[in-house]
Amino acid sequence: MLDAIQPVAALFDPAPREFVRLVSWPEMASDLRPRSRRQIEVDEQGFWIQYAPEEPLGRIGPDGLKFATYTHGAELICCGVDGAWLRTRNPSPRDISRMPDRPPQQEPKSTLLHVDRNGTMTTIPVDGIVWHTQAEEGTLFVSVHHEPWARVLVDYGDTPPPSGGDRYRVVWANSGLSVRLDTPHPNALMRPEHIATTWSKDTSYAQDYADETYNEAHLRKRAVGHGVRWHWGRRARGDKHTIVRAYADTGTGPELLWANDISDRRVMLGTAEHHRAWLLTRGSTRSGGRTRLEVWDADAQSVSTVSAIDDIDISAHRWPLRPKPVDHDSYAQWCVTFFDGTRFADQVSDVRAELVGDWPDGVVELTYRHIAYPGLFIRSRVGIYDALGRKRQEPFDWILTALLEQAGTHAYPSASLAVDGVLYA
Repeated sequence: MLDAIQPVAALFDPAPREFVRLVSWPEMASDLRPRSRRQIEVDEQGFWIQYAPEEPLGRIGPDGLKFATYTHGAELICCGVDGAWLRTRNPSPRDISRMPDRPPQQEPKSTLLHVDRNGTMTTIPVDGIVWHTQAEEGTLFVSVHHEPWARVLVDYGDTPPPSGGDRYRVVWANSGLSVRLDTPHPNALMRPEHIATTWSKDTSYAQDYADETYNEAHLRKRAVGHGVRWHWGRRARGDKHTIVRAYADTGTGPELLWANDISDRRVMLGTAEHHRAWLLTRGSTRSGGRTRLEVWDADAQSVSTVSAIDDIDISAHRWPLRPKPVDHDSYAQWCVTFFDGTRFADQVSDVRAELVGDWPDGVVELTYRHIAYPGLFIRSRVGIYDALGRKRQEPFDWILTALLEQAGTHAYPSASLAVDGVLYA
C-alpha cells in the first residue's frame, strides 16, 4: 500500500493480513510532482514507478529501489510478465500544405520502449505512428496511423482563411495493434500486410472520471484476482450506498458469488489476490470521512478492517526536508492575517484564524460559525507548507473556493460528532 505523497509503501502479508514492514525509495525523485503525473504499474514481484515523463523510471521490490533508468522522456504506460512498456513522446508536425498531393512530413513509423526487470531497455519498432495506448486486463492496445494517406481541404469555419489559397491537411488510415502482456515482449509491432487490424472497443467508460456509479466496464472500479472478479460503485448518482460484487471468473460467463452494500462509504481503490479484495474505502464527510483498508473475502462472504494502517509511522521514510525558510515567522503571520476575519461564504460568520504548530507541519486553524449549525463552532485547518517544508507556491484563492463550496453545500460532519462545542471539518 503506497503513501499518497511520500516515497514509501507498507508491505502486508495477505494470509494473516498483518503489516510486515515499510519499504521506501527517497532517492528516487528530487522534487514533488503532481500526483496526476505519477504512474504506477504493479506485477507479482514489485512495481514500476515514474513521477513524470522527464523523471527516471524506477523498479521497486520488497527491499526498496532495485534500479532507476533514464527514459529519454518516455512515459510509463503498463507492465507485462517481463518488464515495463513506455510510450515515447514525438510531437506530430502540423502538416498543412497548399498542395493537395504533397507527401506527409512524418514517416509512418514510430517506436515504443521496453525495460526488463534487470533494467535493460529495448526499442520496439512500430508499424505506424502511435497516437494512443491503453492497457486493459493483460493486453496493451496500440492505435496507429498508417498508409494510405490523403490530404483533405481544411475547413476554417467562421475564421477567415489564410491568404494564398486553400490549405490541405494529412489524414491517415487508422488501425489497432495489440500485445499480450503475459508473454515475452515481441521484437516489433507489425500490422499484417495490407490489412487494417481493428477491434470493436467501447472506451466511453474511461471518459467520465467523476462518475462513481456502478459500472462493470470501468477500469477504475474493478479488480481481478485468481478466479474472482470484483466490481464496485454507487447504485446511482448521489446514492450514499456503495455496492460491491464478486463474480467467479470462469471464462464461460460471470457467476455471482457475493454482493454486499456498504452505507455512507465509497471505494477509492482496490486490488485483488486469489478470492479476496483489498479495498481502500472512505466514509462520507458527514460520517467523519475516515479512510479504512478493508479485506473482502468472497468465500467466507466477510469484511474485515486492517487496523494496522492507523499506527504506521513513516516519518523516517519521507523525502528530506528543505531548509527552514528564513522568513518563516513573517510568512506564517501573513497567512494568519490573510484568513482572519475573511468571510468566505454568506453562511459563515465570526471567522478567526491562528497559527497552530511550527515549521514544517504548522497550519492555519480557522474557527467560524455556520447558520446551519447553531450553537457550534466549525474548525478547519489549512496547511501553509508542502511535504518538503517549502512555502506553498500556489495562492490561497483555491482554498477559499473550497471553503465556499463546503459551506454552501453543508459538507461537514454530523453535528453529533462535535467535541466540546467544536465540529472539526
